[in-house]
Amino acid sequence: MAAVKHAQLGAVLEAETLMEIGSTAAAIRQIKTFLQEESELAPTLAAYAEALQPLPRLEKQLENAISEKGEIKDSASTKLGGLRTGIQIAKNRVRGTAGKSPARSQ
Repeated sequence: MAAVKHAQLGAVLEAETLMEIGSTAAAIRQIKTFLQEESELAPTLAAYAEALQPLPRLEKQLENAISEKGEIKDSASTKLGGLRTGIQIAKNRVRGTAGKSPARSQ
């Protein structure tokens, strides 16, 4: 997968690409399980399934970091969550001060 090679070189991957990687990892796990369960019907395929390497930790990390809509979750990292909280607080302050009229001089 080209995206994995880019990431190995230090590239930042888009959320959509990360979702595709997560889906691929889940498919590998499911295929391996299925082929192992059906080894009597398809022993050659079951033998190939042994070479498949599931990545449950990667699946879980991507699931925890990216929403089903393809958005990076605040919980993706502690730092990101803190930054987004700070931005929301700043926005609320701006809205609060913008809604107040300046005090009139007498």
